[in-house]
Parts: sequence; C-alpha cells; structure tokens
Amino acid sequence: AAGTFAGKPAKKSKKTPEGPEKFAIIRGRQGSIPPFATHMEASGHMEKLRVAVLMGGTSSERAVSLKSGAMVAQFLDRARYDVLPVDFTGDVAEVVALRGRVDVVFLALHGPGGEDGRIQGVLDLLPLPYTGSGVLGSALAMHKGMAKAIYRQAGLPTPAGITLRAGDADAPAQAARVRAEVGLPCVVKPASEGSTIGIGIVHDDDALLPALAE
Repeated sequence: AAGTFAGKPAKKSKKTPEGPEKFAIIRGRQGSIPPFATHMEASGHMEKLRVAVLMGGTSSERAVSLKSGAMVAQFLDRARYDVLPVDFTGDVAEVVALRGRVDVVFLALHGPGGEDGRIQGVLDLLPLPYTGSGVLGSALAMHKGMAKAIYRQAGLPTPAGITLRAGDADAPAQAARVRAEVGLPCVVKPASEGSTIGIGIVHDDDALLPALAE
C-alpha cells in the first residue's frame, strides 16, 4: 500500500569512487554469463556490444530520466558499443521489441516502474540482461520502510524512522507517533517515490501535520 515515510536526516558518508568499469552490474538469467559474453570470447576478437539505453518512463521523474539516459547514450564509447536510445512510454511492447535487437539494456529509468522491480521483471522474462539490481532488490530498496527494516535486521546502523499509511483519517495520531518514535526535526517523504519527490524537512510541530498531509 502507498504510504509516507518519516525518519531522521541521515549523516552524509564518504563513498569510495569506483572505476569506470564498475558503474553497474550486468545481470543474466539465473546469474549465468550472458550469451553475448561467451560469443565474444569464442570469436577471438572484440565485437561491439549492442546496448539499449532505456529512459523516460511514466513516473514523476520522467524528465530527469530522459536527461540521464541522454547523457549515458552520449558518453558510451561508440568504438565498443552500438547504442540504441529508447524513450519508454509505459508500453511493455516497446521493451519486448528489443529482444534480438540488443545484447543488454542500460536502465536509466527513475522512480516507480523503473526502479521498483517492475521493468526488471519484464526483462527477466524475455530474458534480456540489464544493469542494476534484480526484481527483489529493486522492490525492497524502493520502499524506504522495507529497506530500513532489512538494514536493522542485518545490524546496519540507520536513523530512526516509521512508515505511515497515506490518507489515514487520524492525522493527529500519526503526528504523535512521529514525535514519539522519531522526534523532531525529521524528514517526511513518500515511501516509494524516488529522489526528492514529495520530500519535506520538518523542524517543528506546526510544520508536521501539513507535511504528513502532502
């Protein structure tokens, strides 16, 4: 069910930069080596990899996704890749049509439908290898409450947070839970939206109810 997530702002952490060849994980069916990789090795020479850059989508982050995909398509090395930019409009037939035309799909989709396991499931069924996490990892990571529950279960430190049901008529009770279990200041945002869509930084009681209502 759709919901709202409230949690403490996380402290920024330093990330170790990865090399250019580690930008994403290419998945194959059941974790096997994709057929195109075996063919490239057996042929004795490097063939161009056919890459579809899937961008756009139907989420509120469509415009951002189009920009991301355009940048990816622009900077993929044409000496190594044949690039096919695809503006995905939500019609699964557009993805099914890629079967046989490309070797791998670079997922530049943002938000629901692109990062929550749905498009990953379609690609698994075709099957077409793709970049990023699989169905389960994508679905769990997209839902802030579920992701934090897994972090806690694994013993990873994570700021306090709770998941509230959207549209709950008892908004004052929800606000009371936030104050008691999370405290102020806190961050309020949709549980399954990407980026900063719908985010609110709440510093005091006066701003809490309006943030939850949004």
